[in-house]
Amino acid sequence: MVWFDKWNEICPLRSIVTPRLIANAGFNMNTKLADIFVQGEWRWPANWFARFPVLLNVQDFEIYSTCKDQLQWRMRQGSLTDFSTSVAWDNLRRQQNEVLWPKVVWFPQAIPKHAFLMWLVVQKKLKTQDIMSSWNSSGNANLNLLCCSLCVSGPDSHNHLFFECDYSAQVWSDIKVLAGMESIQNEWTDIF
Repeated sequence: MVWFDKWNEICPLRSIVTPRLIANAGFNMNTKLADIFVQGEWRWPANWFARFPVLLNVQDFEIYSTCKDQLQWRMRQGSLTDFSTSVAWDNLRRQQNEVLWPKVVWFPQAIPKHAFLMWLVVQKKLKTQDIMSSWNSSGNANLNLLCCSLCVSGPDSHNHLFFECDYSAQVWSDIKVLAGMESIQNEWTDIF
């Protein structure tokens, strides 16, 4: 459709031409490019050239009625390629170095909620009190009230939550025995 598709550098035209102007010119929101560019002539209303001078720069081209439309994706570098979700995803996402632990977190039998929580643990992104206290920019919170809900001995952190808290240290030591990991130190790098 002429108003929404990116068939020229100035597109989508919907960003500069309002639906009311489109309707007043005798077009509708489903108007095709072939309805606007007929036999080598643009059918823009004459007053649009004064109102939208950018339309004067739209170059003529040939419309092939026998060809099917095709979706293309403009890469960050500016090149065009055939559209696919994998191409778009790879182009949009922020890429980082490959990590050594993805199969520990993401595997076919993994329960999604557990896998997500494990991913948060590995990334040290759990909302522990030490992290939440760094979010407090106003300074009006009483951080002395923060304490570990398991041992109440002080604020929790990733290390405290899994290794330093008396309760979680006992749980972890029992799990290490069951998993045959008695020789592993209480460090994330050793565990992974």
